[in-house]
Amino acid sequence: MAKLIFLPQFIDERGELTVVENLFPQNYKSVYFIKNADGFVKGNEHEKKAHQALICINGSVDITVKQKELVESYTLNSSNQCLLLKPEEWNSLDNFRNNAILLVASNENYDAGDYVW
Repeated sequence: MAKLIFLPQFIDERGELTVVENLFPQNYKSVYFIKNADGFVKGNEHEKKAHQALICINGSVDITVKQKELVESYTLNSSNQCLLLKPEEWNSLDNFRNNAILLVASNENYDAGDYVW
């Protein structure tokens, strides 16, 4: 099932640095972000082969993950939270709030044809 991890952060008077590394056994092939989605539902899909790491770098977003009969819900509302998804896990992104920006890293190049709806 999906796994929520916390990324290392370094905070001082100059700001915050969050480190994103070694999330997949393979290298990242693509990174993209979703923004201006407040009030919309995104996703309701799963990947055919891509693993994904989701990080809400601004605002917050709710994510529902389904695998067979198991259903889990997560709220990403801190830039050091990272939700790791396997290809077979259905996910729905909802309740984008406070100008949410959701960063997605994948071990595959972005391919709209890789999604199962």
